Amino acid sequence: MKEGSQKIILKAKESLGIGIKEITVSVTMITYGHERYIKEAINGVLNQECKFNVELIIADDNSPDNTEEEVSKFLKDHPRKHWVRYTKHRENKNMLKNSEWSFNQVRGKYIAICEGDDYWSDPFKLQKQVDFLEENPDYGLVYSKARVYEEKTQKFWNRTLGSAIAKNGILHTNPITALTTLMRNDLYKLYAAEEKEIRNAWAMGDYPKWIWFYYNSKIHFMNETTAVWRKLENSASNFVDPKKEMAFRYNTIKIQTYYAKKYLNDTEYLKIKNSNLFKYYYIALIKDPVNSILHYNKIKEIEGVNQITKIKLFAIEKFKFKHIYLIWFKIKRILKNPLLEKGENQVLKLVELLF
Repeated sequence: MKEGSQKIILKAKESLGIGIKEITVSVTMITYGHERYIKEAINGVLNQECKFNVELIIADDNSPDNTEEEVSKFLKDHPRKHWVRYTKHRENKNMLKNSEWSFNQVRGKYIAICEGDDYWSDPFKLQKQVDFLEENPDYGLVYSKARVYEEKTQKFWNRTLGSAIAKNGILHTNPITALTTLMRNDLYKLYAAEEKEIRNAWAMGDYPKWIWFYYNSKIHFMNETTAVWRKLENSASNFVDPKKEMAFRYNTIKIQTYYAKKYLNDTEYLKIKNSNLFKYYYIALIKDPVNSILHYNKIKEIEGVNQITKIKLFAIEKFKFKHIYLIWFKIKRILKNPLLEKGENQVLKLVELLF
């Protein structure tokens, strides 16, 4: 069957309702090489207890493994297989373009996200979030918390992802975890149309959406855990190569700066720009200390960097205060390690660090 560059191996049947009945929630699930995790991801969606119609759009970015076979086997006799629309692209699109493609397929009033290596743990996630948005039309997006499962250690972290947006807004840090969200489709379409050109220059697809929703509607945080985010060794938001990570973080600065200039006055814009650039340098000290001078030189030449920021950067980089920063960060990381038991292990780690 030919569908452009897509191969559709599973599609909704009209006789089963999809395509005829109104769809309330469209769930987008991009996947690549997730043969070990995809069944758990799909199961978390199909296990939802809800009083409305749901469609699950699985966009397989030409996985080289057995993801396609795993999906087919899992859905073969599943009573809710008619929820699923599965497409395997004949050519790899890359993560951002695959995500955009999946969003273009949605037919529901609301959109939820769950990538193929994550999963929902709360069977009432969609019902609770739809109920909230139905009752609060001035809100455009709702999100919650997620547990973190570290694949390398095969353990859950003691802390969770997701928190309320800080009083100083969403341009300093991103507290929203994508797989916990539910957003209005009509607002997403407005965002996609408004930011059509600039989006192609960004290395991430979710954070810009959250910022746009923040300034164009209201966002609600549900203080409960509904999902599990799987921390893999090397993924789009978890890097092994420090250069790649710093490039990703610098792209984040560009996004924050773009929206600060778009929505804030000049004073607030420059304040956020300087704050985030200094934060970027601080992260460079931790993630890429060998090349901190390169990041220092990059920042000090950027237009809009004020003298106070330049002086702080100079003091840290040139007077070797960065070594104190590094030791302090390592101590904090040991004390806050989500997998480390308190007490004796922490003491031993600190002794190793300081002596």
